[in-house]
Amino acid sequence: MPDTRYWEGGGTDTSNLAEAANWSSNTLPVNGDTAIIADSPTTETGYFHGSIPASGTLAAFRVGSQIKRNFGISGGVAATTTIKVISTMAIADLNTKTFQLVDSDGTTVLYTFDSGVTNTSTTVGILGLAIAAVAKKIVDCINSQIVGGSDMIATPATPLVDASGDYSITVTQSTVGIAGNTTITLGGSPHASDITFDAAFTGGINEKCTINVTTMELSGMGSYQTFDGTQATINVNDGGGTDMLHLSGTVTTLRVLGSQGTVTVADSSTVTTLQVIEAMFAEVIMGTSVTNTNITVSSGKVTTASNVTTAEAISGILIINGTATCTTLTQHSGALVQYSTSGTLGTLTVNGGTLDMSQSTASSVTITNCTLMEGGVVDERSGLGNVTYTNGIISKGGLVLTDIGRTISIS
Repeated sequence: MPDTRYWEGGGTDTSNLAEAANWSSNTLPVNGDTAIIADSPTTETGYFHGSIPASGTLAAFRVGSQIKRNFGISGGVAATTTIKVISTMAIADLNTKTFQLVDSDGTTVLYTFDSGVTNTSTTVGILGLAIAAVAKKIVDCINSQIVGGSDMIATPATPLVDASGDYSITVTQSTVGIAGNTTITLGGSPHASDITFDAAFTGGINEKCTINVTTMELSGMGSYQTFDGTQATINVNDGGGTDMLHLSGTVTTLRVLGSQGTVTVADSSTVTTLQVIEAMFAEVIMGTSVTNTNITVSSGKVTTASNVTTAEAISGILIINGTATCTTLTQHSGALVQYSTSGTLGTLTVNGGTLDMSQSTASSVTITNCTLMEGGVVDERSGLGNVTYTNGIISKGGLVLTDIGRTISIS
């Protein structure tokens, strides 16, 4: 039966959404549950990471208005591991011992110590080497496999001795994220008095939190929120940062309500319906390959370079640029629409406000049907004379501002 789980932050990693001990009753939210991160006890700064639910879809995910933590971490974090060559190492003890490393892509490399050769490859040749040279040989061998597809790097190039006479090597996954938290496999049981290995790469964190949910309610004050996954509805009720929200994945309805800062929708994502309402200081930015059907702007600003089927600008600013097309655009008195794209605009109705094409640098743009009402303005003064009105302009009292020498059919 669906339940409600509250964030308590009692786990080992108090930023991990996917750790059961962080939730009420030490139980992860599962398919059909509601997950709530309330204002207390998580108003402190920092970030959340991880993915919920493990399978299926939450009914709701809600974030309190005073939450200052970010969701996700810009750029993500790469997993690391430590190899330590011990001051008491004996070459003979290392001979034939093996260690296996796995990168974020699943590429596996098995390294074998060989005291009879000087190779620098998957064979770690340690013939006649002192402790410092063995440490450097390990670094060189790991890094030699980058060309062969191993996606990790060992540092420093020349390991330094510590106070105990040991030499530490850090191996870092080149690809960030939890996929890099891979297990290290040892062969021949290397003795701890010769060399030590961590059990695994650790610390890898994905840039985005993946949350599959029917309704997401965001009201937090974190400065960087980034989500992947599938969400039927996202209501951004408030936001406290300039880089407020990053989305990738599939969203049926995205509503930006009373927020401030920037909402960025990644290329190849889907936002079927976008509504920016009572969000004077918010801006939504969509790139060139977002699948988008409907846009409604009644406050704030929307900038898109993706095709849109139906757009309505009631107030605020709507910018359509790049090569984006628009099937139907309706504009009202409180809105400014900057149509700077080379894409075709099918049906334009300007009930008020200004349709501004004066900043367009496109060689040509086509508006198939245009109706201009009293109080509306079409400004096409780009100096390029680049607008074609296929069926002319039907004017009912509006104003058309053109470049000198233009001939336009107005009825």
